[in-house]
Amino acid sequence: MTIVSSLLQRRRLLLLIALTLALHYVTIDWVGARIGAQRPHPPRAEASPVTAQLHLALPARTTAASAPPPRIAPLPPSPVRHIRAAPPALAALPEPAASASAQAENDAA
Repeated sequence: MTIVSSLLQRRRLLLLIALTLALHYVTIDWVGARIGAQRPHPPRAEASPVTAQLHLALPARTTAASAPPPRIAPLPPSPVRHIRAAPPALAALPEPAASASAQAENDAA
C-alpha cells in the first residue's frame, strides 16, 4: 500500500464523518423547528353576555313556631355472643428416638 492510497482513505473517512455530522445537525435542527411550530388558531367568537337570575331571600325564622325535634328511641342492645371453649389440646407427638428405630427397621427390611 502506498502513501497516496493511505492518504485517500483517511480523507474519505474524514469526509464521511463530516457529512454524517452535518446531516445529523440539519436533521435535528429541522425536527426541533417542527416540534415547536405554532398552528393557526381559529378566530375567537365574540363573548356572549352573561345572564343571571336572582332568587328571593328566605323568610326570617321564628323560634316560637318551631317545635323541638322528636325524640328517637335508642336501639335495643345486641344479643351477647358467648365465646366458645378452647379446642382440646393436641395429642403428644411420639419421641424422635422411637421414630428413628422404626425407620432403621424399615431400611433393614
